[in-house]
Amino acid sequence: MSYSTKALTLICIEFLLLTLLLGEGLSTNSAIELLSPANQITTSQIPIFSFVLSQNATNCTLYLNQVEVGSVAPVIAAEVYNFTPQTLNEGSNEWYVACWTNQSIVSETRELVYDSTPPVIIVGAPIDNTTVHKDWLNITISVSEEAECKLSSQNTSFDAMTKVFQKGATKQWFKLVDLDDGAYVYFVKCRDRANNIGSTRVSFSVNLPITGEIDIDANTDSEGHYFLPAGRKKVVFRLSKPIDRAPNLYYRYEEGIKHDVALTGSGRKWYGYVIIDSRVNDKIAVFYASYENQEIEIVEGKMFVVDSQKPPAPASLKGEVLSGGGVELEWYYNGEEVDHYNVYRATTDKIDPLDLLIETKDTSYVDTGAEPGITYYYKVSAVDLAGNEGSMSPLLKITPGFAGPEPKRINPKVVAKVNLTRSLLNELKLDLETSKLNLNSIKDLKTKSLVEEFGYTTLIDSKLKELESYERLLDEAISKDEKYVNQKVEEIALFDKEVKSLVPSSVVFEGASETTQVISETQIEQVVREYLSITKPGLVEEEQLQNFLQQTTQLNDLLRIKNLVEVFNVKRIDGSTSTLTRIQKSITYSGTEQLSNVKLVEVIPKAMAQSAQELKLSTLGYEVIKQDPIIVWDLDNLGFEEKSITYYVTKSFELAEVDKLRSVVLPELQSAAGSGEGSSTGTTGYTVKESQASARVNIHKLLLSMGGLVLLSLLLYYLVYVKPETPQRRDLSLSKVTQPPAGQDKSSIQELVTKAHEQINQLNYNAAKHLYIYLVEYIQNNRGFASLKEEQKQELKMLYNKLVLFRSIAKCQRLFEEKQYEELSQLLQSIKPKLIQLRIGPSGDTKLLNYLEHWYYHYTNILEFMGKEK
Repeated sequence: MSYSTKALTLICIEFLLLTLLLGEGLSTNSAIELLSPANQITTSQIPIFSFVLSQNATNCTLYLNQVEVGSVAPVIAAEVYNFTPQTLNEGSNEWYVACWTNQSIVSETRELVYDSTPPVIIVGAPIDNTTVHKDWLNITISVSEEAECKLSSQNTSFDAMTKVFQKGATKQWFKLVDLDDGAYVYFVKCRDRANNIGSTRVSFSVNLPITGEIDIDANTDSEGHYFLPAGRKKVVFRLSKPIDRAPNLYYRYEEGIKHDVALTGSGRKWYGYVIIDSRVNDKIAVFYASYENQEIEIVEGKMFVVDSQKPPAPASLKGEVLSGGGVELEWYYNGEEVDHYNVYRATTDKIDPLDLLIETKDTSYVDTGAEPGITYYYKVSAVDLAGNEGSMSPLLKITPGFAGPEPKRINPKVVAKVNLTRSLLNELKLDLETSKLNLNSIKDLKTKSLVEEFGYTTLIDSKLKELESYERLLDEAISKDEKYVNQKVEEIALFDKEVKSLVPSSVVFEGASETTQVISETQIEQVVREYLSITKPGLVEEEQLQNFLQQTTQLNDLLRIKNLVEVFNVKRIDGSTSTLTRIQKSITYSGTEQLSNVKLVEVIPKAMAQSAQELKLSTLGYEVIKQDPIIVWDLDNLGFEEKSITYYVTKSFELAEVDKLRSVVLPELQSAAGSGEGSSTGTTGYTVKESQASARVNIHKLLLSMGGLVLLSLLLYYLVYVKPETPQRRDLSLSKVTQPPAGQDKSSIQELVTKAHEQINQLNYNAAKHLYIYLVEYIQNNRGFASLKEEQKQELKMLYNKLVLFRSIAKCQRLFEEKQYEELSQLLQSIKPKLIQLRIGPSGDTKLLNYLEHWYYHYTNILEFMGKEK
């Protein structure tokens, strides 16, 4: 009876101990309250580690990275105890407190990041002491860690700096504008989470290109375009910088023939002549210039219109003798836009240019100098913007004081409105033709493709046809009543406003960036769940959904999705501007077999587009499943050839928002739902392995089953091997573990070491960790490590390495989600030799090794795609 009582007592003790080890007993205990430092802080100073107990304890020990750094005894309840370590590991550190009363209690495990190293700043652009030839510059930097970066032309403190870098997925940048010629030095400082500040400097010089202005003695329209008649006109070419010899100046018409302009002069001012052939009419020409093989941008006077055709003669010239004296003249003009009218007067019917009375811009004139009783002869001619004077009107004979019969009067208000509206249409026509010339002369292929895709030149042609119909309408309106004319004038004014706000006058490519998508399993799950909630609400069971998520995650691990972002500035005729951003998405599949019936789900952040109305979807085969917006493209067959998706965002947004795009490729749902672990789907043709998430779900089940087996084994051990005359009790306090039964010490240690290896090999990290802690304490408080065999020491060391590797892989996930790519790269480099050692060690090809290698290569491949791995 004595033997049975002692044996059962030992069994109960082991049951309690294993319950603590394999369950949650050793993980945390609310009796120990950790005061400081807080969990997951980042600091550049070694902090004070403080704790307090709610009950008295024999002693307490602080463990830092599994190493004892200090202890205190005894420990009084409610008193605060402090430890200050001499050193901390650079990077992540774990700590906890273990105390001993009548039982072992362990606090929660906290983590802190010790960072005493300032961030390293690498300047990507500009190269030091480089020379730029534009008045703006993007300074781009890469930083070794997450940090806020600022810029200043003065070497001042970080807080005093006001220019803050914008953050992208991998780089930070700041755009300097309005730069002048000269040398520049800027100071860059970056502050990390631990308030360490790194600094560097950027040096460059600016040598702006030469620009020019063309001045011609000729009339211009509202856009500054010159109107030139046939003949010779003097050209003055003024430059922004003095040069040693004459620049090259020439112009081209629409057909592209080059016409050189010979120049003379010096420094910044040069002279020449353009000679216009009388056979050339109604054509637009553009000036171009260069100097020493460098293009000179012409910022003013770049275009001129050749107009060698004379305007038609004014019609319906009539006169009225005024009661107060003088003659009032009125006429009607139906022709091109004019600069002014010439009014001629003579006392004979033979009028020549010497009889010019006055120039006026109106279609009426009061001759106050006409004397009563004298017969006068009048004629009027129109002069266009190019200076061409048309034929004179029919002769009008009138004698003040003796008013004769007059022709039928035309309502002057109608005439004025028609003439004003005709001028409006002439100006609009010129704007449209100029815009078409600008768009057709674009040489940049990116911009040219955008112009073609949006059909801008086709739009201009259609508006020109509408404009011609309005011109014919005005010709008819002159004989209509004022109400009809007012209606048509308003209609044309609306047309003019609509066209000018719609038609672009120029499209400029502003820049591009390329990023590779990085997406986590959590983000993939969010996209999948939202997609199914929209397309198949309530139709997918949770088990089927989990299988589908596994397949989707596995498929997206085999994909590389790049986003090429190109930004264009569109300026319209009315001067308004807008931004068009082209997203070109390339999808590369690295699997071994072709996939069919797959879809791309694109979740676009609202900061990029509030709704699908702000998108232009170029690639066909899409469906807008949510206006928020979410777009789905059918990819059909996904194989070795790269797939491409293109769409435009028709509003301005911060380019950093592109990093928030979520692109997920989905396999066929039916096939995904039907496949189990390790099964090959008939449609997609690839194998789905158990994911990390699935493994975690099974940990608790494995823990319970393993615990049951251990208890059964120990029961048999005590009943069969423990001798009745020598049993001894064990104290449960880890700080005072007594000798085990004689002759059983090494075998008990070996069993627990083996059990710990089994637990970690089955991915049961917590159970293995607590077994390891127990083993170390047991050995330290009894015979010591010197008593162990060399093989046992090696097995303990291997167990420790496994625990460290498992924890390191878990940390990789956190670093990846926080986009701390540099730190992730360093951690992966430290993992590699340990993995090799584990592979060639006695453990063999275990589930743990497969798990560790899978996630190691997963993150390594991602960093390679991102260009992050060093």
